[in-house]
Amino acid sequence: MLKDRRILISLMGPTASGKTQLAMNLADQLDVRLISVDSAMVYRGMNIGTAKPSAELLRKYPHELVDIREPEDDYSVREFCDDADEQVARSFNDGKIPVLVGGTMMYFNAFKNGLTELPGHQPDVRRALVDQRNRCGLDYMHAKLAKIDPTAAEQIHPQNWVRVERALEVYQITGKPISELWQKQPRTSAVSRHGCKHFEFVLTEIPRELLHERIETRLNQMVADGIWEEIRSLRRRPELAATNLSMQAVGYKQAWEFLNKEELFEISDEARYRILVATRQIARRQLIWLRKWEGISEEHRLPCDPPVEKVMRAIERC
Repeated sequence: MLKDRRILISLMGPTASGKTQLAMNLADQLDVRLISVDSAMVYRGMNIGTAKPSAELLRKYPHELVDIREPEDDYSVREFCDDADEQVARSFNDGKIPVLVGGTMMYFNAFKNGLTELPGHQPDVRRALVDQRNRCGLDYMHAKLAKIDPTAAEQIHPQNWVRVERALEVYQITGKPISELWQKQPRTSAVSRHGCKHFEFVLTEIPRELLHERIETRLNQMVADGIWEEIRSLRRRPELAATNLSMQAVGYKQAWEFLNKEELFEISDEARYRILVATRQIARRQLIWLRKWEGISEEHRLPCDPPVEKVMRAIERC
């Protein structure tokens, strides 16, 4: 019955909440196309630290938008939305149900609500901004943005260099604050773009202590699987730097700081602790975002590792 309906499913939740397993369980029940919504899993060679499904699992349960970029390449929210739209349209054309699964809330929000049309990137402008950031620091660049566009600066975290840089770049290209462009241009929702029913499920009903325990267990497994060796290998790539977007991912960013010229061969307690704290902070931000997510009924708010039958029943009732 479901295959005759044009439906789109989103599975959202904090790290270590069981999203991927739920998506694979759905794939066992329905003819779906899984579409990753993860800003770190797009990069090749970043497998352990991103908790990317194993090669064996990816063969059994293919995920679109995984391993589509080299770590030296940036990948923008605009590129994600374009790629996700293409995969959703392809799913409908093939008679499949597209299932978006991941924890990058910025991607989910942009895909759901649509993006404002902004000018393309200009490499010379971006290089100049990066040079200024390297000389003056992130706080200086955020303060610079606050002078020209206080509305945008209020909405962008001072440490979120990608968004600070983009806002400054747009201003230099157009002479207009990016917040002004956000307000003037209409956005088209995913439902309108694809003419479908959108089911959103959020895995938010998780006690903090349990989530912290799961995050620590996952980190221990990453260490055992060789996350340190993975990051050391990435650091040897001549074109890859700490400032690349891929290396801003949690875990990679913290570990990079500990790899000096002598190269430490074991992850230190301090590095491990910093990764653990950063991962908990990411999970907290994900939960804050999702608990404010509009349009989610109590039926669609799920615990960690929810039974797939609960998701199936919720879809079939609508």
